[in-house]
Amino acid sequence: MASSPRGAKDDPQRQQVADINTAISALNDDQHVFYFYFGDQFLGPDGNIPTDVMADALHPTTKGYQIWADAMRDELAKLLK
Repeated sequence: MASSPRGAKDDPQRQQVADINTAISALNDDQHVFYFYFGDQFLGPDGNIPTDVMADALHPTTKGYQIWADAMRDELAKLLK
Protein backbone atom coordinates (compact mmCIF):
# COMPACT_ATOMS: atom_id res chain seq x y z
CA MET A 1 0.00 0.00 0.00
CA ALA A 2 1.17 3.51 -0.72
CA SER A 3 1.47 6.49 1.54
CA SER A 4 -1.51 8.83 1.30
CA PRO A 5 -1.29 12.47 0.26
CA ARG A 6 -1.08 15.03 3.02
CA GLY A 7 -1.19 18.77 3.35
CA ALA A 8 -2.31 21.34 0.82
CA LYS A 9 -1.75 20.96 -2.91
CA ASP A 10 1.38 23.14 -2.78
CA ASP A 11 2.80 21.60 0.43
CA PRO A 12 6.41 20.43 -0.09
CA GLN A 13 5.54 17.21 1.77
CA ARG A 14 3.47 16.19 -1.25
CA GLN A 15 6.72 15.66 -3.20
CA GLN A 16 8.23 13.74 -0.28
CA VAL A 17 5.19 11.46 -0.25
CA ALA A 18 5.48 10.99 -4.02
CA ASP A 19 9.17 10.07 -3.63
CA ILE A 20 8.34 7.58 -0.86
CA ASN A 21 5.64 6.01 -3.05
CA THR A 22 8.09 5.70 -5.93
CA ALA A 23 10.53 3.87 -3.64
CA ILE A 24 7.79 1.61 -2.27
CA SER A 25 6.46 0.81 -5.75
CA ALA A 26 9.92 -0.43 -6.76
CA LEU A 27 9.55 -3.19 -4.16
CA ASN A 28 6.42 -4.55 -5.85
CA ASP A 29 6.93 -8.10 -7.12
CA ASP A 30 3.26 -9.20 -7.33
CA GLN A 31 4.14 -12.28 -5.27
CA HIS A 32 5.15 -11.16 -1.80
CA VAL A 33 4.99 -7.38 -2.05
CA PHE A 34 2.00 -5.63 -3.59
CA TYR A 35 1.82 -1.93 -4.29
CA PHE A 36 -1.55 -0.18 -4.54
CA TYR A 37 -1.89 3.55 -5.08
CA PHE A 38 -5.24 5.17 -4.55
CA GLY A 39 -4.20 8.48 -2.99
CA ASP A 40 -5.86 10.50 -5.73
CA GLN A 41 -9.21 9.32 -4.37
CA PHE A 42 -8.58 11.44 -1.27
CA LEU A 43 -8.24 14.62 -3.35
CA GLY A 44 -10.87 17.08 -4.43
CA PRO A 45 -11.07 18.50 -7.96
CA ASP A 46 -8.70 21.33 -6.97
CA GLY A 47 -6.01 18.85 -5.86
CA ASN A 48 -6.47 19.60 -2.17
CA ILE A 49 -7.73 17.20 0.49
CA PRO A 50 -11.30 18.11 1.48
CA THR A 51 -11.77 18.60 5.23
CA ASP A 52 -14.57 16.03 5.27
CA VAL A 53 -12.00 13.44 4.08
CA MET A 54 -9.07 14.51 6.31
CA ALA A 55 -9.96 17.34 8.68
CA ASP A 56 -6.29 18.15 9.35
CA ALA A 57 -5.07 17.13 5.84
CA LEU A 58 -3.33 14.12 7.40
CA HIS A 59 -5.62 11.84 9.42
CA PRO A 60 -8.67 10.32 7.68
CA THR A 61 -12.15 11.07 8.94
CA THR A 62 -14.87 8.45 8.83
CA LYS A 63 -15.45 9.41 5.18
CA GLY A 64 -11.70 9.14 4.51
CA TYR A 65 -11.55 5.66 6.00
CA GLN A 66 -14.54 4.64 3.86
CA ILE A 67 -12.70 5.86 0.74
CA TRP A 68 -9.69 3.82 1.86
CA ALA A 69 -11.78 0.69 2.50
CA ASP A 70 -13.61 0.98 -0.82
CA ALA A 71 -10.32 1.40 -2.69
CA MET A 72 -8.73 -1.62 -1.01
CA ARG A 73 -11.72 -4.00 -1.16
CA ASP A 74 -11.24 -5.36 -4.69
CA GLU A 75 -7.46 -5.52 -4.42
CA LEU A 76 -7.60 -7.45 -1.15
CA ALA A 77 -10.25 -9.79 -2.54
CA LYS A 78 -7.89 -10.68 -5.41
CA LEU A 79 -5.10 -11.48 -2.96
CA LEU A 80 -7.32 -13.66 -0.79
CA LYS A 81 -8.41 -15.96 -3.64
